Amino acid sequence: MGMSDEVLDQTSLDRGFFHFSVPYIWWMWIIWALGAIMAVAGLALAAIGDIALLALSGVGFLILAFSSPGSLEATLHGIRKGAISHEEQEKQAEERGYEMQSWWLQRSSYAPTNDPNDWILPAPGPTTWNMEDIYAADASGEALPEHPHKVGTPRPATLSAFGLFSLLSITCFLIWIWEVLSMSPEEFTDSGGQGDAAFMKWVMPILGGILLIVGWYQAKMLAQMLDTPTSLVRSMAVGSNELVGQVRPAKEGDLSVAVGGASHRTVHNLVSHKWTHQVYRCHRTTDSEGNSKESCSWHEVERSASSMPFMLHDGTGGTRILADSFKRLDYGNFLKRWESKHDDSIGKELFGQMASKLLGGGNIKKHRWTIWGLRIGNPVYVMGNTASRGREEAEAEGCDASIGHTLLHVNGEDAPGVKTIIRRGSELSNLGTMRSGFEMVIIPALMLLGGIAMFLI
Repeated sequence: MGMSDEVLDQTSLDRGFFHFSVPYIWWMWIIWALGAIMAVAGLALAAIGDIALLALSGVGFLILAFSSPGSLEATLHGIRKGAISHEEQEKQAEERGYEMQSWWLQRSSYAPTNDPNDWILPAPGPTTWNMEDIYAADASGEALPEHPHKVGTPRPATLSAFGLFSLLSITCFLIWIWEVLSMSPEEFTDSGGQGDAAFMKWVMPILGGILLIVGWYQAKMLAQMLDTPTSLVRSMAVGSNELVGQVRPAKEGDLSVAVGGASHRTVHNLVSHKWTHQVYRCHRTTDSEGNSKESCSWHEVERSASSMPFMLHDGTGGTRILADSFKRLDYGNFLKRWESKHDDSIGKELFGQMASKLLGGGNIKKHRWTIWGLRIGNPVYVMGNTASRGREEAEAEGCDASIGHTLLHVNGEDAPGVKTIIRRGSELSNLGTMRSGFEMVIIPALMLLGGIAMFLI
């Protein structure tokens, strides 16, 4: 038994009602500490009479909330570090991180050093795959180490540090808004406010409503993952199935994608991807008093996406996933990002600058290309519709058509009450980064109700 298996056996993946989680990355600790200082300072100053500084505490608690990881993240991060070999860690360190590709052109690239959607436990490498019969079970015939049949289904805490700090932030902002709305117009002006304070009534209910809608959708997806038992490929039936496994090539192979058409931005071994090209556009404005200021923001100017069939293999067998039939694909964090002061050619650069000026968009100062994707060897979670396919198709692939699952494939057709989706990462890694239904729905609902209560003042 490996070290990571021992940790998984001894650690409960059901976090219960409350779990106080703290950062596990050094730079997140710095942000967390900054939020803590702001929160405490705001409360202390508000206690001695300056109630307006509760807004500072509200911002501090908000920083604390978003710099606090999910209730399972730190544990899974530790398991992942303990499970990978020293050689693999060194290989990942070489492939990831920041790289200056051209100082003269200010061209650089960055691949995230921490990927929460990667394998947590070691997965079989290509040398062990059966490439003659891609539907056949692995040599052991057992499910992969990270399959839910081996590790179970994790459950995030109902209330984590994120939820606790979010509630405190909402409380601080509501008290602050209530205090501002209680002021007379003269008091509001004397305190440094401008315009009509009544607009502040709308901030909390609008934000709460938006977050409630987004949270409701995410909570439904979470409930679907938690409540649907995971099928093994060798015994899956026709209909809706939750599958977890490893991406392996189908007969079509894989894709190499030159992001933005540039060979130096080529990414290999993809079966599904999307990329975007953004420009950092700046323009200068002058107000009525003659004061000039420059404002800059990122704008998307180009995007592309494509998918191809691939094999999901869970150790007990492989099944064909028709990825291009899925409307929902969640790639998690981006694979790589490139930045450059200029476009790839003088012609593109001049045309882009001219078009930007003609459209009143100012000057383009930077370009950024980002790719997200699903690659061969990645962990993958699929909620899909399993359907029958012809025996002739199975036999044409050279597989044993007498085995039941070879006559099935998985598409992205929704069923009543079931939303199909492909997610990069296993069920364990996906649930490890998620918040609970309470934090995604009830907290925004409280924010909405608190905001509506402001109208009764």
